[in-house]
Amino acid sequence: MRRTGFVALATMVAIAFSAFPSAAEPVPGWEAVPEATAPVPGWGPDPEWESGAAEPAVEPEAAEPGTAEPETVEPTAEPVPGPESSPETAGSAPEPFRVQGRKIMFGAVGQYREEILGREQELGQPLEAVRVFKRWDEPVFNEHQVWARDTGHTIFVSVKSRRKDGSDIRWRDIADAQPGSELHSDIVRQAQELRDFGAVVYFTFNHEPEAKGSRAMGEGADFVDAWRKIVDVHWAQGVRLARYVWTVTPVAFDRTDHTSAELFYPGDDYVDHIAADAYNFYNCSNPEGKWLSLAEVIEGHRRFGLRHPDKGLMLLEWGSVEDPAQPGRRAEWLADATRTLLSPGYEQYRAVLAWDARNLDEEWACDFDYASTSDALAAWREMGSHSAFGAEGPCEIGDCVRMTDFFAPSRQAMRSRPVRRGGRRAR
Repeated sequence: MRRTGFVALATMVAIAFSAFPSAAEPVPGWEAVPEATAPVPGWGPDPEWESGAAEPAVEPEAAEPGTAEPETVEPTAEPVPGPESSPETAGSAPEPFRVQGRKIMFGAVGQYREEILGREQELGQPLEAVRVFKRWDEPVFNEHQVWARDTGHTIFVSVKSRRKDGSDIRWRDIADAQPGSELHSDIVRQAQELRDFGAVVYFTFNHEPEAKGSRAMGEGADFVDAWRKIVDVHWAQGVRLARYVWTVTPVAFDRTDHTSAELFYPGDDYVDHIAADAYNFYNCSNPEGKWLSLAEVIEGHRRFGLRHPDKGLMLLEWGSVEDPAQPGRRAEWLADATRTLLSPGYEQYRAVLAWDARNLDEEWACDFDYASTSDALAAWREMGSHSAFGAEGPCEIGDCVRMTDFFAPSRQAMRSRPVRRGGRRAR
């Protein structure tokens, strides 16, 4: 699973062509291919849209991996009814996003090596995707991410518009940063790290920008301009292996006020995948809360994706609390989530990465830890072992890498070539 040779080659080519100019042109997405005939918080939730969770310290202590060893069960995926038919929701994902042998990338938070190994012990097999959270003035990658890359993991990194000392950075200041300024130099540094990393990285700038935790950083227009500035500088610095994942809370897709997802969307030219952080809070910190299935939580997200058919959909955080009055209900929720994501109408979903809240010690923090009960852990393992959640690398979710990418004059040119149908992986 090692990719040392690819890393070295990709790095050399990217640096050689780092002088290419930036171009903001439409990204048409993937070309259609025949449908496969075979079956196919800082961290965590923001306080604004339910119970909330504060960001942990920059270097959290390692969480003890779960010890429960559930009985191995042969996974099954009984289809569940798709969303109700309507002009907007009828049928499955539009043709432009279909690829042969569609698979979903499975993962979890993996800030450091020990955390990744602990979750893999719980899963009983390697994780493909690991989620990493960084502050603005931190290195994008450290020795833990280098180890993860070299052991075959795919990195999803979120960079917050907040310094290590806790001070916020206004998005307008990032958007207006000029060459030679401190903020512009920070963007260049981040770009060079991404370029030199030598592997496909899924990059998110300031996840959940519309939520309360980011409110002091600016408004939607400020965020959009900052996001575009970052992507343009990345391109000018020779970044060719980054895939940009815009991430908000699910409720933002249904809002019409200043926190509406629409106001924070940078546009199809600047986004490769659209993600949500999806939780069933039930009555955690809210006695009147409703128990919601994953399908109910992400319906707005799914419908937003139908309006952007050349984009993948991802869940970069997701989970459920337990029902104190009905033990085992979380395990059923996880099993239902598996069936939902494999059902008609959810073909655009490309990656799911669990977040378990283990690094939060606040009394009010909701318990989203799938390993806190043996039955929930068994359901999570069953999902992770299902062949449909077995995407092994970016190429299997449509993000193949070709040498021509490094010679492309613009992001549009790089993203407008036919998708690879299997074969060599992007790792």
